[in-house]
Amino acid sequence: MLTAACPHGDTAHRRLAAFTLALGLALLPACGGSTPATGTAACQGQHWVGAWSASPQASTLLSGSGLAVQEFEADLLAHQDIFPNLALAQVFNDQSLRLIVAPHAAGETIRLRLSNRFQKSAVTLDHVYVGLSRSGASLVPGSNRAVSFGGIGEVSIAPGAEISSDPVALPVQPFQNLAVSFHIKGLLVAVDYHLTAQQVSYLSPLPGAYSDQENGTAFGTTVSSWYVLNGIDVLAPAASGAVVSFGDSLTDGYLSSYDSNSRYPDFLARRLLADAPAPPLSVVDAGISGNFVASDSYIFGPAGTSRFAADALAQPGVTDVIVYEGINDIGGAPNDAATADRIIAADKALIAQAHARGLNVIGATLTPAGGAKDSAAGKAGEPQALRQTVNDWIRGSGAFDAVADFDATVRDPADPTRIAAQYDGGDHLHFNDAGYQALAAAVNLGSLRGTGCR
Repeated sequence: MLTAACPHGDTAHRRLAAFTLALGLALLPACGGSTPATGTAACQGQHWVGAWSASPQASTLLSGSGLAVQEFEADLLAHQDIFPNLALAQVFNDQSLRLIVAPHAAGETIRLRLSNRFQKSAVTLDHVYVGLSRSGASLVPGSNRAVSFGGIGEVSIAPGAEISSDPVALPVQPFQNLAVSFHIKGLLVAVDYHLTAQQVSYLSPLPGAYSDQENGTAFGTTVSSWYVLNGIDVLAPAASGAVVSFGDSLTDGYLSSYDSNSRYPDFLARRLLADAPAPPLSVVDAGISGNFVASDSYIFGPAGTSRFAADALAQPGVTDVIVYEGINDIGGAPNDAATADRIIAADKALIAQAHARGLNVIGATLTPAGGAKDSAAGKAGEPQALRQTVNDWIRGSGAFDAVADFDATVRDPADPTRIAAQYDGGDHLHFNDAGYQALAAAVNLGSLRGTGCR
């Protein structure tokens, strides 16, 4: 059994490096993005590129006492109207999961990334498999592949750690659904997860290891979150890179159609795939519903400034980042802490972190929320002035390398404080599929730098 003990997979990656290099494969660090290529040699060979991601969140049970439970309860009560289906942490007892995900890049070889970043106990998985999804919980016959970690089929992920699997020979195409299956050993009462998947996945109601089954009959329970799995990478030509879409529920695709991959990063990935002259870029989603850019939340994750290094900069092959976050700070930051200066300072911190890694950073303007009953951002007066102050800075400061004016794209011309009716998801804060597609269309593909290789 392989044990991962380093934060964000560094030790695990070093172990994997020796294994991978023995196969003659060029390796990009799993815990850090790429620096844009500067010469012909850097554009040769292959490297790992993020094809899919789901930023992990902490989960816990509402039991016992103490500050952590009080904070969880306070967050839960504060956001029940916005997220009425918000569930407590899933308890797993010797069960199997089959998670359905759609990568945004093609490759002949992939690897999985698993997270235990927020937990205080190790999580042990075995019978880890990945295959091509057919329908429901069933797989394309003959596509299911066993996954190993340092050559071993069982892995224990230490508290605070993340780990990458060994390379898996499985040809994949963009938007071809994959099924990642694994058995959780023993009783697990807290696990890293991604709350808002907008995708149905599957759980075995009975104990046992069923990952190798292709017909899916053992997976009789549906779930609407992703657990433990936080990334899939493909081995891609050196010219390939990744765009990280960083933000909150508007990046996470809340209220988009289920099982349709209709988040704005999905639509942006489709644009890049259809535009042959564009740099060969994948798009990975680093949105967390409810997340704040400048404040921590027990349910909705660390502040954007705190998680940016792990969720954006550490994406394999990252060359560009789109920052679209701050509306939740206006709509309900803890202790009414939101000010334009604080949101702008947070954006400056993200830009500085990205530029220190040589990455290209695009700022997206904050979109309207007028009429939203469940967010202070929907109120008239000060919230609107605050949003406009932030947007004026995003557009005019020159701090970002480029700007995507999402606000101008989706606002109602007759009332710019509101989302245009054809884009409104119904709560006047989030978007329908057409709205998310409009956001993606507002990104100038020429502003994406990529690796610099052609």
